Amino acid sequence: MMEQSTVGTAGAGLVGQVTSGVRPSQRVMPTLSIKGALKELNNRRRTRRMRRVVIASADASRDVFNVGGGRYDAVFVTLTYRQEEFYTTRDISGYIKATREWLKRQRVRASYQWVIELTRKGKPHYHILWWVPKGIRLPKPDASGMWQKGLSRIEKATRPVGYLVKYATKGDSGEFPKGARLFGVGTQEEGVKLARHRHGLPMWLYERTDSDCRCVRVARVGWVEKATGVIHDTPFTFEIGKDDWGFVVVKINPKEVSSAH
Repeated sequence: MMEQSTVGTAGAGLVGQVTSGVRPSQRVMPTLSIKGALKELNNRRRTRRMRRVVIASADASRDVFNVGGGRYDAVFVTLTYRQEEFYTTRDISGYIKATREWLKRQRVRASYQWVIELTRKGKPHYHILWWVPKGIRLPKPDASGMWQKGLSRIEKATRPVGYLVKYATKGDSGEFPKGARLFGVGTQEEGVKLARHRHGLPMWLYERTDSDCRCVRVARVGWVEKATGVIHDTPFTFEIGKDDWGFVVVKINPKEVSSAH
């Protein structure tokens, strides 16, 4: 069994808090390997976080930039690889950096969200949603040299959040390249930053803290509220074993947590 314990941190000015109300659950993993089950659980966790963060950030961007009022456009960019090209972790960051520098020269503010997707042949490609002032036309990535690995497509998104949801729900289809990030969010808008932070938290923590609360994870302590110093310890214990057929079973149970002052 893997279990995290509550650590007293009175000397650091932190206050322990008990979390409760978690229901037990059991997941049977279609594998005979405990290592494989742990990898699968982690992949599912990453995918769920990706969906929450990019969708919440897109919703917040739509509200902040008031697209419905006609002041901003939502522009959808797709980047694909040529067959002979290979993926590197620097590809998407290079394109994002080049576009942000171009926008800076135009003296405009913008936000973006992107997700990675795999083709049927397992080749990665990217979907990026840019929020830019109305009338600004982004350079076509492959024609401008901002994307040199293949082709690109750029179009105005009439249903921007819906576009992103469509691709964000495909994050668990296939094996991504080693070291690949599933998504990215960039903004200077505080409302979008807060949405990105809040929806990147574990769901149990998101539900137990105020809507404007920011938390940071402290090793061997737990999640700590930045403004108050309140500690939130995980409400779960995990047991991993095998059933009678040899499949891996992961039991997720609530645990009793004592408060520390």
